[in-house]
Amino acid sequence: MNLVYSDSSSIDGLTLKKLMLTADKLIFVDRPSIQFQYNVGTVGVKSNLRGIEDRLSNEVLTIKTIEPPNSVFNSDFYHKYFEIDQNNIDFRKNIISEIISGWNNYFLINSKANGSSILGQKSLWEWIKKNQNLILNYDLSNLNEVEPKDFFNLNTENDVLRAFRTILWESSLLTTSILYSCNLENANPISISPFIDNSIKIRLSDSNYIGDIRGAKSMGKKIIEMFISDEALNKMEFNEILNFRKETNDIFKSYVTEINKIEANLFKENEKVDAVFLMDTIINPELDKIRKELIKARDLRFKKFAHILNNGFFSAIAAGTLSFVSLPAAIVGFVSSHLKSPKLTQEIIDEHFKIKELKKDSNFTYLLKLKRLDKKKLKR
Repeated sequence: MNLVYSDSSSIDGLTLKKLMLTADKLIFVDRPSIQFQYNVGTVGVKSNLRGIEDRLSNEVLTIKTIEPPNSVFNSDFYHKYFEIDQNNIDFRKNIISEIISGWNNYFLINSKANGSSILGQKSLWEWIKKNQNLILNYDLSNLNEVEPKDFFNLNTENDVLRAFRTILWESSLLTTSILYSCNLENANPISISPFIDNSIKIRLSDSNYIGDIRGAKSMGKKIIEMFISDEALNKMEFNEILNFRKETNDIFKSYVTEINKIEANLFKENEKVDAVFLMDTIINPELDKIRKELIKARDLRFKKFAHILNNGFFSAIAAGTLSFVSLPAAIVGFVSSHLKSPKLTQEIIDEHFKIKELKKDSNFTYLLKLKRLDKKKLKR
């Protein structure tokens, strides 16, 4: 599974660890520097993982940083989608909801005008909340360019509408750079913010969009969060995450295949199903089935060990030997050195590999391993 982190060019350590348990390849995208209008533009920002990608990668997990189309000369690549997104009513609604809910932290949102208010409101956030219908019905293409020194003014109605359009352009810029990176890396976007997920979904559904349809994949991360706690992850070093991924690579692939099937069906049917519902209806029943089969197979193996001991071989162990070791260890040691019956030996071997196959064949064994890792770290 290849994933492009969509929220920002930077990421915190805890979120990175969760994503490292979710993907085969993680791509982080620099924020591009482009021109909005004459002498006004964005400031490019490199990913905070640039330069340390190799230290966070191994044979089964790759961390990569990329630069999307950048500089004033590539501005038109983004401008065509500015026009598309600002004319899409659903995209506008999503940006308004993102602002009101507090998910968008663009610096203008809590700004005030030169006076004590913005057209009678305490902040741009208040004005947007109170004037949603105006924003949705106004043709943002009619806003003229202004002098660079006036671009961020908040004194008139046109000023605040331009400020909203600038916030929308910023979201459009992010969406374009993410989808460009997804197409380049054969990857899907993954976001923490539901509004960024929605912006991507709206763009993909727009008839003017040119590119592959790569829907957001957030279900895998949400499920991972149910099996390993933030507390356990905070106690883990990045090299421990890498070692765990290497050790569980085969069962991880089976898990990813199953999650991809589930998400593909949801995306195809345009359904919104949360991770808790999937846990209750699909994953937990499957995990319960695995646990029962494992317990059954292990009980059968132990019975065959006991059968061997009852056949007279127990006398081969000197009196008092078992008091110094655990019973399972004593049995294993005894069988390996004293067992005479090829038939029973093969039966025990068969049961051992049956347990291994049960673990390997299930699509959700990776989650059981993850839960065991969680318990191990919390005991320390």
